[in-house]
Amino acid sequence: MLGMPTAKTKDRVVIWDGPSLLDGSPIMAIATGAHPVGSKARASANDKTGDMIQVTIMRSDVDPTQALKDGLDVAVCGDCPHRSKASGGAGDCYTHKNLRRGFAQTGTFKAHAAHGSLPFELDRFRGRKVRFGAYGDPAAVPFEVWDEIYRVSDGFTGYTHQWANADPRFAELFMASADSVEERRAARLKGYRTFRVRLATEERERGEIVCPASAEGGFKTQCESCLQCSGHALGRKLDIVIVKH
Repeated sequence: MLGMPTAKTKDRVVIWDGPSLLDGSPIMAIATGAHPVGSKARASANDKTGDMIQVTIMRSDVDPTQALKDGLDVAVCGDCPHRSKASGGAGDCYTHKNLRRGFAQTGTFKAHAAHGSLPFELDRFRGRKVRFGAYGDPAAVPFEVWDEIYRVSDGFTGYTHQWANADPRFAELFMASADSVEERRAARLKGYRTFRVRLATEERERGEIVCPASAEGGFKTQCESCLQCSGHALGRKLDIVIVKH
């Protein structure tokens, strides 16, 4: 049984819970760093993203570390080729590092189980920068959930590996995650801007720019200031490319 909300839940909010749109399993989307209106506290200390509310999408019935071990991550990862080996993927998602010790998403799950989380309150996101999918694919959650938050936010980022089959409206808000030039071109035909991972030996394609918040981009900025990875919603035009890390 989940704990009742306490003082420790002041910045943790359940955005949505219900059946995954990817496989029907029970999942939830939880925002951390969603401080009360007027708070001066930072939402995140993530060096790359900066001060953004972080949204984690995970199963609600088993912690993320165990889900990866048991191959249950399809609920929030879909057919992403980087999902766990237990579910048929390569198991090389960057979010899986430090898996033996448990990773940040598992900490969020355990804190929610022990102390509960606050119910959704749109004002928590008003005028804030939001990272949709610090873990998990946003396509597992109905489009309307993200659209409502985007409309009051001060900017956001998000990516989906489910671009081939997801609700076409996701192209408005999210980047298509592409693992090859061919995938990039296919995703563009679907109406998406793309975020492509390449090898250091591969060239950029026409219409792509290097992620300015990356090592190869010289760490010129953070995601909270750049906001290039926001589909079409914020008027950005170019695609993003980054060397695999």
